[in-house]
Amino acid sequence: FMLRFIGLKAFTEKEISEIRELSDLYSKKILRDLPKANIIIHTKKHDTAGKVGKAVKYSFHARVEAPSILLSSEAADWDLKKVVHETLRKLETEMQHKFRTDAQHKREYERWTINNA
Repeated sequence: FMLRFIGLKAFTEKEISEIRELSDLYSKKILRDLPKANIIIHTKKHDTAGKVGKAVKYSFHARVEAPSILLSSEAADWDLKKVVHETLRKLETEMQHKFRTDAQHKREYERWTINNA
């Protein structure tokens, strides 16, 4: 397993720690279903064109690479925490759709063990 970030040089130390903290939370959830996956997060802090004190736009692209599986998501926003959550939540949702890991779609053996316990 590997969690890799691309483009963190444009961010401050505080922003980097927020990104890493939130990414660690989501990566644990993703790795539960795909233990051999690599998670790659492209980060971008858009240029403010020299305007000091202006709001900054962030865009994130996340990818999960595992043997024979490729999932991706992206989001852009003016709030750093919101864009990190949104990107990784989309990735998590895509994984649920791909593997049907939500509670509504129990696998046959899970149903059997629950009913016969």
